[in-house]
Formats: sequence, C-alpha cells, structure tokens
Amino acid sequence: MPDHRFFYDGPLAKGETITLAMEEQKHLLKVMRSQEGDLIEVVNGRGDLAFGIVHDTHLFLKKVVSNPTRSNKLILAQALPKLSKLDFIIEKGTELGATDFWLFAGEKSEKKSLSEHQEMRLKKISISALKQCGRLDLPKIQFFSSIKEIPTFEGEAYFGSLKEGAPVYHPLKNSTLFFVGPEKGFSQKEIAYLETFAKGVRLHQNILRTETAGIVSLARADF
Repeated sequence: MPDHRFFYDGPLAKGETITLAMEEQKHLLKVMRSQEGDLIEVVNGRGDLAFGIVHDTHLFLKKVVSNPTRSNKLILAQALPKLSKLDFIIEKGTELGATDFWLFAGEKSEKKSLSEHQEMRLKKISISALKQCGRLDLPKIQFFSSIKEIPTFEGEAYFGSLKEGAPVYHPLKNSTLFFVGPEKGFSQKEIAYLETFAKGVRLHQNILRTETAGIVSLARADF
C-alpha cells in the first residue's frame, strides 16, 4: 500500500495547486502527520496519478502520470445482500479489478433499496480500497430496483447456477458481466429471465455464500 496516497475528485494537471476534501486533509495532516514540503501521491479514480508537494493545506502538483483505463469491462451484478456483506463485496471487488458494481433489488433480497448515505458509504469504501491496492480507476457503483432494469450488455454474461451439470466458470478475456443472487438465491422468475441472455455456471463444487460467489467470479475473470 502506498503510505502517502490520497484521493482527489477532480482533474489532475502538472503545475496546478489543489485542495483535498476535508476527510482527506484530516488523514494527510493529522493521521499521516505530513509536513510542509513532503511529497505525496494523489489519485482521482480516472486513471491519473499525481505527485504533489504539501504546502499548508494545499498540494502543488509536481508531476502527473496518466494511464488509459482498460477497454474491457468487468462488472459484478450483485443482488442486494445485508449491508455488512455488501461492504465486503465492494472493498474486495475493487481490489480485484471490478470496473462496475451493478447492485439490484433481487426478489429474495431482504433489503430493497439504498439510502443516499449508504451509497456514499459504499463509494468511500471503494475509494479506500482503490488507494490501498494501487489501481488508478475507480469502479462505478449503480443501483437498479430490479434485475430487469439492468441495461443490455455487450459482452459475455454469466450467472451463478445451482443446476446439476452446470459448466464450470471459465471466463473469456472479453467484457464480462456476472450475476450473483442474494443470501436466499435467485427466484425462479429471475433464473428464467437470466437464461434468456446469460450462461448459468458454477464457481465451485460447493454452494458459495453470496459474498464469496461475487469475489470468486471477479478473481477468475481478472484480466
């Protein structure tokens, strides 16, 4: 983990001076105890890495390196589980390279929606994981009220299946979308709908918990 890496939600350009958000400032000055003239790293989740010099509560950007974001998508479509499990999925999924999280209210989900505060919390968890794991692109988190609201996807679509004889998941190196049900699984209506455009696969010989399934699907598809 980069010890002095911080997040700035905006463009980064050499020679400019930026001011971090209050939460990042607190971490910079009170937790990391950075001093005037220290060199730190700044990311914006858009593929940019900047090297900035601390000046009071501001940062002077000395150098900026930009890496193009990858063209292939790695999307986890996760039916809403309990919030503690969702925190884990977002954190570990960010570390494993998910480009998007498409959260939706499954027919068997105990939780059917997210508050604005909960959405902000998930973004903060993803930002923290972004800084920790060294990646430069921040995953996008979207919520859909049902599985049928999820947009058409141009790539390989899969879902976790409990059917006997379902093939083992071997993702191609293309854009990939993987559907995971909530704790109680998909409903029969959802399965019938998924089977019209996605391939039912198994991730393991055992039945996996919803949070485990999401993480395994991302780890196998990492490219």
